[in-house]
Amino acid sequence: MGDQRFKSWLSELKAVRGFKVTNSVRSRTVGVACRSFDELVDKSCQKLDIPRKTVVVQLLDGTIMDDEEYFQTLPQHMLLIFLRPGENSLSGADILYNALKAVNLDFLQTGEQVKDFFSTDLKNKVRQLAQLISDSGRDERTTLLSSISQDPLWFQGLDTRAKSKEEVMFRSAQDRVRGYLYKTNDAIKKSVRDRLTTVMASISTMVKEVKYFGDYFNRSADIAKTRGDVSTQRYSTDLAKEGGGHKLMHQHNTDLAKTRGGNVSTQRYSTDLAKEGGGEGGRDLLTQRLCDDRGEFQCQGRWDRPVCPYNESSRHVINPYCSKEARVLFQIWNLDHRIERSRTVVPAILEAARISVKEHRKVNSSYFFTLLFTLSNLKLVHIVCHDKGAHNVRCDSAMYFLD
Repeated sequence: MGDQRFKSWLSELKAVRGFKVTNSVRSRTVGVACRSFDELVDKSCQKLDIPRKTVVVQLLDGTIMDDEEYFQTLPQHMLLIFLRPGENSLSGADILYNALKAVNLDFLQTGEQVKDFFSTDLKNKVRQLAQLISDSGRDERTTLLSSISQDPLWFQGLDTRAKSKEEVMFRSAQDRVRGYLYKTNDAIKKSVRDRLTTVMASISTMVKEVKYFGDYFNRSADIAKTRGDVSTQRYSTDLAKEGGGHKLMHQHNTDLAKTRGGNVSTQRYSTDLAKEGGGEGGRDLLTQRLCDDRGEFQCQGRWDRPVCPYNESSRHVINPYCSKEARVLFQIWNLDHRIERSRTVVPAILEAARISVKEHRKVNSSYFFTLLFTLSNLKLVHIVCHDKGAHNVRCDSAMYFLD
């Protein structure tokens, strides 16, 4: 009993440290605060529902940890893998390989060789894969082909009635925007407030009127569309009342222009967009394509950075129009919300609806539409620049209402 009390006393003297723990397939990751190895194992096994007696604790490099002395040498916030008997942990290479297979990268036919290729320096290998695609022998003339009859290889594996590359990419952008709409609707449906139904109906109408922003990925689209080009004018007046929304879009496009220096045609297109952002009479940008005339896309950088640090070396550049492989790889690029949709925008909509009922105010649906779907709040990013951590940016509560 004396030894147990002594160990307990020693444990209390040690500082609490935080670690991330996960299971063999990394389907669940949780945080654990602990002072000792035994406390780490006890709490982690409970949270991960793994039997305490038979668990094996492993580091990412495969090192097995089984004593207090080694545990005390580990830095905080390290990821530790908890294994059941007979389980093997998935390496970063395995996870990336499975992710690529999940988006139907059927050109990855080398199987285990691909896993070996991705076993170290993952970010660099993703860049190498993009470079491999760009050097795959599909020349400029092939890239510029459009119809299924001209370039049937590009359409292989697609279950679509689309007859051109542009139509496929248009629908691809629509699918992403529809996904944001559906997820937002699902979150909103958990509330029974009538005012929310009105707000979401208004937002849904707006996004349908611009065809779910299909032009984001469509290289044949106009460089930019202004609100004057949209058939309905109902919400243009509301947007004009927002004031600051136009300035935010202009700043975004100015930043976008800075990221395009490596490509003459793309830089010219971005400069035009920046000029458009300063237009008069409600000509603020509603939608625009994100590629140049050839269909080349460049990463716009992580949500909190004005530019992508890899663009100058052409590492985060892709043209999904050049080949089937590039088209499929483009699926792991993301339209990332700077002000996060689920963590921030949806709760803000709920809060605005609550206040509007209490104070009899009209919710500014256009403001939330802008945050959810437009490039004033969306950035196209390479998977390496997609930060899934919390974004420290909030909605502007002064924009919640029209009155």
